Amino acid sequence: MRSRAVLCVVSFAVCCLSVNSPQGHLLAAEQEATASEHSPNAETNWTESGAALVRSHCLDCHNEDYQEAEINLAGFADPAKIAADQKLWKRVLDMVQFGAMPPDDADPLSDDQRATLVDTLDQLLYTAACSLDPRPGKVTVRRLNRAEYDNTISDLFGIPLSVSKDFPSDEVGAGFDNNGDVLSIPPMLFEKYIAAAEQISQQVIFDPRTVKTQDSERAGDQILTEGDSWVGSFYGHYIAADAFAWTEFDAPYAGQYRVHIRAGAPKEKETVKLGVFDAEGKLLEVCEFGYYGGGGSSKHDSVAVELEKGRNRILIGLLPADQEAKPGETTLPGVERLTEEKLAAGRASVGKKLQINRNAPKEPFAFVVRKINLKGPEGTPQELIPASHDALVAFKPQKGRSTREAAKMCLEPVLRRAFRGPVEDKTVNAYAQLAEQAFKREKSFERAMQVAVSAILVSPRFLFRVELPPENEKTKPGEVRALTNHQLASRLSYFLWSSMPDEELLQLADEGKLTDEETLRTQVARMLKDDRAAALGDNFAAQWLGLRNLDGFEPDPTQFPDFDESLRRAMRQETLLLFNDVVSNNRSVLTLLDSSQSYVNERLAKHYGIAGVQGDDFRLVPVRNAGRSGILTHASVLTLTSNPGRTSPVKRGKWVLENLLGTRPPDPPAGVPELEETASANPNASMRQQLEAHRASPSCASCHKVMDQLGFGLENFGPLGNFRKQEAGKPIDASGELPGGRDFNGALPLVDQLRKTESDAFVTTMANRLLTFAIGRELAPADRCFIKEITTRSAQSDHRFVALATAVVLSKPFRFHTLEEK
Repeated sequence: MRSRAVLCVVSFAVCCLSVNSPQGHLLAAEQEATASEHSPNAETNWTESGAALVRSHCLDCHNEDYQEAEINLAGFADPAKIAADQKLWKRVLDMVQFGAMPPDDADPLSDDQRATLVDTLDQLLYTAACSLDPRPGKVTVRRLNRAEYDNTISDLFGIPLSVSKDFPSDEVGAGFDNNGDVLSIPPMLFEKYIAAAEQISQQVIFDPRTVKTQDSERAGDQILTEGDSWVGSFYGHYIAADAFAWTEFDAPYAGQYRVHIRAGAPKEKETVKLGVFDAEGKLLEVCEFGYYGGGGSSKHDSVAVELEKGRNRILIGLLPADQEAKPGETTLPGVERLTEEKLAAGRASVGKKLQINRNAPKEPFAFVVRKINLKGPEGTPQELIPASHDALVAFKPQKGRSTREAAKMCLEPVLRRAFRGPVEDKTVNAYAQLAEQAFKREKSFERAMQVAVSAILVSPRFLFRVELPPENEKTKPGEVRALTNHQLASRLSYFLWSSMPDEELLQLADEGKLTDEETLRTQVARMLKDDRAAALGDNFAAQWLGLRNLDGFEPDPTQFPDFDESLRRAMRQETLLLFNDVVSNNRSVLTLLDSSQSYVNERLAKHYGIAGVQGDDFRLVPVRNAGRSGILTHASVLTLTSNPGRTSPVKRGKWVLENLLGTRPPDPPAGVPELEETASANPNASMRQQLEAHRASPSCASCHKVMDQLGFGLENFGPLGNFRKQEAGKPIDASGELPGGRDFNGALPLVDQLRKTESDAFVTTMANRLLTFAIGRELAPADRCFIKEITTRSAQSDHRFVALATAVVLSKPFRFHTLEEK
């Protein structure tokens, strides 16, 4: 309890942390110059061209008096008002750019007019945002989320560890669970941190005092035999020359044990040599006994034997006096008689007293066995010592080295890595002193180190990613400042690995080299080749694409009785493997949109109707001939955008708009009936007819005319993503038309159309999500300036993943931050 109290006191320091991230002033001059260079032309172009198009095509429905979909564009003529409401006008830009506006019942925009409106509004929004002196923004001091916690402790100690499953679920903000604004610390989590720290410390450092020792005894009447034998007075087991004794012990660990035997020779002044054999009858060691002494007496000897973990059989038999016995070579005669049937019968008799023969000493016998004991293991079994132990207890107290000095030598490298940067001597001394106090109390250096490690794991410097300026740096609220080298190292590692920096990153930070752009480029390329980059799939892609929602999807069991967890896992794994393939092989991120290959195992291949795939291992196979191309046709996406018993073109279209094209449809207006109500009113209507009735309201039509068309293109895939040509006996109609007359029929033409006309939107969306994940906050309108810069940089390399990730890392929001103004 005293150790736990110490941890609580250390942990309570978390509450004293500031949640502000201060920064400096390196960007203002550059941004002001950019704004002054472009702003007049952008405003002029808007006033002369863009504003007129809003007046003629938008204002009738979106004015102060009649705000269709609660959108008021009355301030369209004033660039300052547009700048003040960036969210609204970014929404307008998205809807016009994709063709969702104006609606079908309004005067259409010609292709030239649409291009003019998009271009002038884009210039105005971009310039307006930049002219407001956009700063990188603040990032709240944030704790490690569950995935980051497990990854960090695993990398810190070099062994796989997972304890966060007992933590409360992380909140999600801006689509990700690493958002500092929502990562609170409820009281229960605080308790979980303390319990986890104690659990982890005992897993990474072994205390020899905790070894479970074995001390098992077999009395004479419980010792089993093969051949002639009988039990005499005082439960001595008398055994004939051609017989042998046997018993079994359960060893808790593999290692060396000591077998103690109380036995003896049948006559005075005689000795017998007994062999201790293993289950196969191979000699382990030799014992020698004199006359057993009559009555209840006997002689004692013991031998050391190596046992495997679990059940071990020990055999004891007579060795001829005139024959040399060689351990490992000599074999017990008659061992083959101990059949499985006899073994089973012998085990069944254990615990039952054998009948005593009072005349036993008058009968001929070769030796007597009264008792067999197994004690051990001797020393510490190797299997109990974790791989992390030797490094964490590399130095021990000895002559000339105090407990505190030994603890300091052990803790210094751990603290540097756990706190992700340099650690002051006073901090190291404080933890060493804690270990010294624990040693005085526990009388075990290993236990003392466990206490110190537990305290490290509840420190704010471990649990939180803090990006405060150095104490000697003078900063003012609102200033922009560059992150320190060690702060950059942590941002980089938690972005690409969801874990702590490795030694190479820390060394570069120590040397002050991470502020160099070329060094950052090299590190991004190196880190994405590392196996730890798979965390991008588990934590970034799985949340961006909504794959975590697949766990909660339960299809109608009456319609889909074959659906099981193996299929669910295979669905998820396919998408993650394709994403990881793009990352590890540095492919263009557009590969995700239209890849003609995908990863399947036998279970998923059968679901897709792809022949020739066997086993549980996933492999990359062509899928376009099976009607599939890119993640949009993955069963994972098609399933999580379906209803339990039917497909949902609306959900599928909405998923494409939000996750691939970055256009979030507004919430449906009040009073519009659900699709189920429409279906019940006309149960014989097709899905298309139901959706046409559903979007009869003009306020719905603008979004549904795009969402529904996208969803219709995927109708050849059932609710679980299986390919189908008919539904309820009728041919599937998978045709559709996107704004601008972009028609298609089926998933492949739809994917090809999106790849051809919406590649820029897809890359922009992915850049947006990557930057959001990388910096751990929701993006502000001003961040659009930086997104544009990121996509422009990555375009030079065909938007290959390394180029896109590097552009994110080199962006100002990633490398700089702003001190919050009070």
